[in-house]
Amino acid sequence: MGKNKIKNKPKILFILQIPHPFHGASILGAIIKNSLLINEEFECEFLRNFTTPLKNNSNNIFLKLINLFTLYKSLILKLLTEKYDLVYIEPTLARITIWKDIFITFIVKRKHKKKVIYHFFNNGIKENKYVPEYLKNIYFENVKVILFDYKLFCNIEKYVSFKDVFILPNCSSIPLKNEFKRNYECEKPIILFYSNIIESYDLWEIIFACKILLDRGKKFECIIVGKNYNLNLKKNEKYLVNNNLKNVIKLLKQKNNIEKEGIFRISDIYVLPTYYHDEGFPLFLLEAMQFKLPIITTDVGAISEIINNEVNGLVINKKSSVEIADNLERLIDNKQLRKSLGEKAFEKFTSNFSQEIFINNYIKILKENIE
Repeated sequence: MGKNKIKNKPKILFILQIPHPFHGASILGAIIKNSLLINEEFECEFLRNFTTPLKNNSNNIFLKLINLFTLYKSLILKLLTEKYDLVYIEPTLARITIWKDIFITFIVKRKHKKKVIYHFFNNGIKENKYVPEYLKNIYFENVKVILFDYKLFCNIEKYVSFKDVFILPNCSSIPLKNEFKRNYECEKPIILFYSNIIESYDLWEIIFACKILLDRGKKFECIIVGKNYNLNLKKNEKYLVNNNLKNVIKLLKQKNNIEKEGIFRISDIYVLPTYYHDEGFPLFLLEAMQFKLPIITTDVGAISEIINNEVNGLVINKKSSVEIADNLERLIDNKQLRKSLGEKAFEKFTSNFSQEIFINNYIKILKENIE
């Protein structure tokens, strides 16, 4: 008998957002690229889809244009020399940046007739006024789409049939090792805000809430961690000094995964009072759940699919430092509530949002779109 012929693995070109910058899409892009299971299942090739915003200086614009030229050149060469069963693209929908991805799609679909699947991590296409409607229709013509929640379908339903949509919840960026044992008996809880520091993540409301708690005589510490995009940290520092918060609140720069894990371990409460207009499925919430933290957040994007109010977290109204303070006070005073919310959050995380679950479901979706 002759030897069985080994079937070739499907070949996929991944056009990924890969850190830097550090946001949900780029972090998951790195998880996909580094996954042993994905690389064993498929013959993978990767291109980096640059997403850093243009700034008002000529050097930055020049480097950005070089990056774009390099991306387009590499893409065309790969499509001319390789045969792919599928092209997977992590697009950006924000404002004028989408034109970069429209050109990528034009090269892949129109010039080289490849199967395409998009994986969206934010909203924005419906309201994007930088792109005419006829181009939006071309952009979505004959493609499949991955969304992290059904709620996001309303953003693309004008352009894509529901049968062409796959739902894949995000996962934590930190691999799940041994179950973390949290102590909920701390008398002076550490409140954690960990995210990109932008205005619509309501950092000031957290600081104001801390001032309210201090005036109420509550004992706590607060750690604020993240990359500052458009807030004046010097102004923050001045406010902390003038309101006796300097020894209560620590402002830290963005950390790597090992340092981030350490910060989640030592914290006792996680707060994310976002009102970000393109909010999706925040990875930082999943990581807080992974480390059994009781969570305070708002009902924006798909957060209601992650956090059930009074079950595995507390959901508050947007832009309210008083509500943040009131709910923080509940958690500071009630150790049992911290324990209940934190443990329920961990249960939901392990059932839905681990890297293992994400990667297995991701592979199934890719296989379905190749066959």
